[in-house]
Amino acid sequence: MNAKHDNPGNPTMSPAAIDACFDRMASRSGPLDGQAFEALATDAGKKEPEPLHLLFRQGALLAVECMPHGFGAGPYVASTAGDGAIAFTSEIRSLDHETENHLWKGRIKNGVITGSMVWTDQEGKQTELNFEGKAMGPVE
Repeated sequence: MNAKHDNPGNPTMSPAAIDACFDRMASRSGPLDGQAFEALATDAGKKEPEPLHLLFRQGALLAVECMPHGFGAGPYVASTAGDGAIAFTSEIRSLDHETENHLWKGRIKNGVITGSMVWTDQEGKQTELNFEGKAMGPVE
């Protein structure tokens, strides 16, 4: 990672911890690799949006703020839409609980990212977050 993005917005996540998340993934590549986004996530049950930093590397997506909750990086699939946007999906399973996962769906166009994440907890309860943000610039 370059110095500008070593620790996007979360002082508890070191560059080494972020790298370790990607190192768990099989080596592959994807069209969004090298992109990073700073967004705000909203949950219907909360009043204030929360920061969200999304990193794409090695064909995988990592939500930095989800790392302390047992989530690492997960493979993504991306395709180009008719309007030139790139649509992506990613299912990221919890490292701690086999039945817990995050299902990400989003679009990127002109440096703007929008989408949703559905979190399914250990008991099967689902919570949906919506997010919107902008590109932080390329990352290595």
